[in-house]
Amino acid sequence: MALKCIIRNSPDKAELILCVAVLYFITSCQDPFEASVIIKSSLCFGGLYTFLRETRVFHPRQHLSYQIEAEWRSRQLALIHAVILTVGSVLCFLEWPNLPEQGDWFITKATRSSNEAFYTCLFTSIFLGYLHWDLLWLIYHKADNYDLSSMVHHVLYISIS
Repeated sequence: MALKCIIRNSPDKAELILCVAVLYFITSCQDPFEASVIIKSSLCFGGLYTFLRETRVFHPRQHLSYQIEAEWRSRQLALIHAVILTVGSVLCFLEWPNLPEQGDWFITKATRSSNEAFYTCLFTSIFLGYLHWDLLWLIYHKADNYDLSSMVHHVLYISIS
């Protein structure tokens, strides 16, 4: 019971700094291109979240509590991220090695890009950057919005990648 209370308390700056340091260390072990995409996408999602918070773009007209507004902005970013990855999944399909030589498909081996895994690595890195940002968001808001299953999901996928 005491452990549950400790986990649910608001994070201090040291906890966030430690998490950022660990994520940065894990990211630095990646290929330099992918590492830069991961860091840039994390920063872009953080900047977009700040933009949504400051401008209140796409917010409901009625006044909401701080917790609900923070969750609302997070879900808006999740939707934007889902659209980006949907487009990315189509582009990853273009790199599929088993495309027909020719045929009725609009994409064949002759029309696809020469770099076999460029889009796959790019959109996986964007996804990892989003997971880094969202994990930090979950830790920062754990006093108001404690979601252990999401934290475990994020940590597992980041560690696998």
